[in-house]
Amino acid sequence: MLKILNVLIVATWLVLPLARLTAGSPPDQETKQLKKRHKAQKREAKQQQRAMHKVMAQHEQSSASRARFKNDMKMQRQMLRKSQKDETRRVKDKHKTDKHLHSLS
Repeated sequence: MLKILNVLIVATWLVLPLARLTAGSPPDQETKQLKKRHKAQKREAKQQQRAMHKVMAQHEQSSASRARFKNDMKMQRQMLRKSQKDETRRVKDKHKTDKHLHSLS
């Protein structure tokens, strides 16, 4: 009886890590592509803003125009972040809906 109990404990101990590995779903292809696209968009926006900043630094400007320029750059970054966040949320919601529909059928 003790041998059977030990075998069951060892079997459970060996199988438990496998269950943990399969519990978390790996990111699917769509999510990977989304992350890559967002990273590229951030990189491009950063390069564009650096170039614009260099051009603006070459010209004499009033403090009001500098403040306006700085605010415009900030708004562009915020809009990019918001659009990427919305897109990520839509993809996650789509996956949840698909998962829920799959579990119902």
